[in-house]
Amino acid sequence: LTTALGLGLGIDDSLFIVSRYREELAHGRDRQTALSRTMQTAGRTVAFSAGTVMVSLTALLVFPVLYLQSFAYAGVVVIAIAALSAIVILPAVLAVLGDRVEWGRLFQMRPPSADGFWARQTRRVMAHPWPYIVAVTGVLIVLALPFLDLQTGLRDDRLVSDEVSSRAATDQIRRNFESRESDALAVYLPGGARDLEALDAYAAEVATLDGVARVDAVTGFYVTDGMLPPTELSQRFANGTEDTWISVVPTVEPISAEAETLVTDLRALPAPSEAAVVGGPSAELVDSKSAVADRLPLAVTLIVLATFVLLFAMTGSLLVPLKALLLNVLSLTAAFGALVWVFQDGNLSGVLGFEATGFIDVFTPILLFCIAFGLSMDYE
Repeated sequence: LTTALGLGLGIDDSLFIVSRYREELAHGRDRQTALSRTMQTAGRTVAFSAGTVMVSLTALLVFPVLYLQSFAYAGVVVIAIAALSAIVILPAVLAVLGDRVEWGRLFQMRPPSADGFWARQTRRVMAHPWPYIVAVTGVLIVLALPFLDLQTGLRDDRLVSDEVSSRAATDQIRRNFESRESDALAVYLPGGARDLEALDAYAAEVATLDGVARVDAVTGFYVTDGMLPPTELSQRFANGTEDTWISVVPTVEPISAEAETLVTDLRALPAPSEAAVVGGPSAELVDSKSAVADRLPLAVTLIVLATFVLLFAMTGSLLVPLKALLLNVLSLTAAFGALVWVFQDGNLSGVLGFEATGFIDVFTPILLFCIAFGLSMDYE
């Protein structure tokens, strides 16, 4: 993603500057004047637009997730280098090339004409602005509606093709076996081995929770309606100290709403250790969603405020940045709606060749928001 973003923005900025430079030359200006006017307009715009994209990606640093933070660091550096190349190296190259920038042209581009497609379309929109505003806004709102039903989760084996052997193995376990040993929740209990009776009662109570197939502990193996005494396998929960842990084997899909409920119920249950902590795939799902939800308002606020200030500094207008923010939110929600409609709900799954899991990876909307918001402000 970082490579594609840097390459795309680098080409985009370069095309913008070269196109403006060629226009100035076509208007009869000498090379120095043409290049100066190009950098005063297109070059300044590139600098500010790169700033908006960098600000959007910097907001990823507020999330306590290294995956998102690494993208922020890499993305900001790549965009900064692309912008510097466009406003420092490219003008130097154009100064050296001068009129020779046209060498190698295979065909002559037609100059903009009052009868061209874009000119005609512009006149149509300006002559009837309200019908265009209402129609296009209506389409975007319809596209955005599925976003209201967004369900988030974490990636698992179901995102891999069912022709891959590792996916085939987990599918067989999922279909033919009730419990999910490989996806067990681990409850670490510091000092939990001091009172084995309390540990026994706690493990037995955990086994009665909805979505639990079995609980393994140093005191034995627990199911809903009873227990088996400890064996040699139970010694893996003892390390010669007062600390211990238990393994909670679920019957539910580890990345699912039912698994989230199980984690919530498990953490709410009084444990024989005040410092008890719960880990495992389902706990990671709950904690990841919580980390994103807790910091999302701060990230959005930082992006909006910083972008507003940057656009105000560039345009000197209060209305232009406000308009840009509103239009970008409208287009982004349409993009989110399409994301949910296709990848969460499974529409077009046969055409695109994937299996819908009923959720979107919790980090994908955050990445999409920061990247697409920055890019859309760049084009504004």
